[in-house]
Amino acid sequence: MVTTLEPNDNISFPIGTILTVQQYYERLDLFDLFKQFKERGIDINSLCVITEDSRTGCDDDPTISNIEEAFSWLENTSESSSQPVIYISDHVIWTMGNATFQFSDGNLSANTIDGWLNSTQYQDLTMILNGNRSALAGPDLKDSSREIFCSMRSTQSFDDDLFNITRGLKDPSADTNFDGEVSYHEAYLKECYNLRFSDQDPQYFSG
Repeated sequence: MVTTLEPNDNISFPIGTILTVQQYYERLDLFDLFKQFKERGIDINSLCVITEDSRTGCDDDPTISNIEEAFSWLENTSESSSQPVIYISDHVIWTMGNATFQFSDGNLSANTIDGWLNSTQYQDLTMILNGNRSALAGPDLKDSSREIFCSMRSTQSFDDDLFNITRGLKDPSADTNFDGEVSYHEAYLKECYNLRFSDQDPQYFSG
C-alpha cells in the first residue's frame, strides 16, 4: 500500500466509514485498521464506531437506535464524491420473508438498511458483512453503486467466522494489479484464497 495519501484518494481507506461491529473487534485487527487510517491522513472524526462493551475508541453500543443514528450521520455527512464503507459483524436470519440482522436489542431488516442507503448520496459504497448466514442480506443490499462482501454463504454458520478483510488489506501480496494499494475487492479475493481449504465460502454481490 502507498504510505502517503490524502483523504478519499484511495478506496481502500475512504472518508465516511461506519464500523458497526458487534463481535470480533480485536480479532479483526480494527485497532490496526484505525492506525492505518491515521497514517494515511484520514480524519478519525470521519469514523463512527458502534460496538459492545464500550471499548476504547467506540462511539456507542450497537443498539437499533444508535445504528439508525449512525446511518443518519452518514446520510448527513456523505457527499456525491464520497466512498463510504460500512462494516457489520452480526448474525443474519430469515424472518417473515426478510433477511434480518440480529442486534443487541432487536432485529433490523436488510431492506430497512437498503432504504437508508438509498437516501444517502455517494460515489460508490463498500459493505463488508461478517457473521452467520451473512450472504442472506446480499441480494437486498446490492446495487450498481455498491459492492457487498459477505463472509459466508446464506446457508452457512460457524462458531468462528474465519473471514478477515483487515488481514487481506494488510497483505501486500493481495495487490494483484500492482498499483501499490490493496482495494477491498483485492482483499476479498485474498481472503477467498486464504479460506480455500476451509468449509467457509465468502460471497460477493454487486449490480
